[in-house]
Amino acid sequence: MSISPVMSSSFNVSGSANFGSAKKRKNQINVNHKSSVNYTVPLAAAISMMPLNVIKAENPKNVYLEPQGHNIELVENYKDIDLLSNVNATDYTAFSKVNSQSEAEGRVIETKYFSSDRYGKYAVNLMDEDGDPTNFERVRVQLIGDDGPLKNQKLLYIANYKYTVNSDDGSKVSHDPLRRAVIEGTATPNYNTKEVIDYLDALKKDKRNNGAIKDVVFERDLYPKEFGVLDNGSRADIMKNAKGRAFNGDTIFSADLTDKGKVLYTLRYYKEIDEGTGKPKLVATLQKPDYDELEIFMLYSLDQCCDVTDEEPKFIKSGIVVLKDKNNKSYYIDNPEMAEVFTKILEAYPDLNGAFPMLIGGNNYVSNKQGYLVPSLSD
Repeated sequence: MSISPVMSSSFNVSGSANFGSAKKRKNQINVNHKSSVNYTVPLAAAISMMPLNVIKAENPKNVYLEPQGHNIELVENYKDIDLLSNVNATDYTAFSKVNSQSEAEGRVIETKYFSSDRYGKYAVNLMDEDGDPTNFERVRVQLIGDDGPLKNQKLLYIANYKYTVNSDDGSKVSHDPLRRAVIEGTATPNYNTKEVIDYLDALKKDKRNNGAIKDVVFERDLYPKEFGVLDNGSRADIMKNAKGRAFNGDTIFSADLTDKGKVLYTLRYYKEIDEGTGKPKLVATLQKPDYDELEIFMLYSLDQCCDVTDEEPKFIKSGIVVLKDKNNKSYYIDNPEMAEVFTKILEAYPDLNGAFPMLIGGNNYVSNKQGYLVPSLSD
């Protein structure tokens, strides 16, 4: 079973709570619908109106990231690139200064200049390499330093990174492609501003373009782990055989989380007696159909910055639920829409707060030319 966010889907909640007066005074919540009109509606109806694909609907930074044109190539391991090349993307010492255009690089037939807050001024040069100045066979990017232009480095391709997050219960969430102009060399800046990408996309349609620009798609699997970090790769459904403990307290809330009428998970809250203190405590659990019921240990709501060295860093949204089995082993489910539902439930039923902590923030990464992510300590 997988969860693939699509705009036409709905993510609904149905259930019951047993709070006494709490249910009566908090059975309605405010929801900002897509029309930007504020509605006051019952909890189940409010959540059913929430867009399942929160990222695509809400994140304006990703609006322009759809691949354009028809020259798109799908690869898994681009042969000309080392696995961890471009990780240290702010080290520019590898640039060699040149005062004139190398004859082997061809002739510049057109130049467009850009200004970057992070990298300063740079030029995008269209190069004639076959002796016909009416066409260009290569695009090169050239930083302009204080002492003049630096090395004129060729554009390899426009990378389209398609990330899919694989959770420990076998579910998946796919994200819109993130795009970047990839330049030769292991110590090059990451040119990914909307202005540059739009310009390169326009050049693909230019009648002078003689195969100079292509899109390359990298499909990358990620999985969530400790501290809400996303790691490269995927794991099998390791939660299938997890064994939950017995929950002996009174059930005070129960709700089914459904998609198109299919139950994906059941959320429950119990009031138990703490064996250590003898005092009542609140416990929340999540159960997938045909799986054991596991305790909710923590919830992360995170903006994952895919490369902090980019001029315009791009983000993917994570909502990671951390579950524990009876042996205290952790399992991670990344589903931003489900995390949003949890938030709405807690707004509607404040008596449920305190069963588990919710941490809001983000993680930073740097990425190589192939889109593999490496956690970064940079702010």
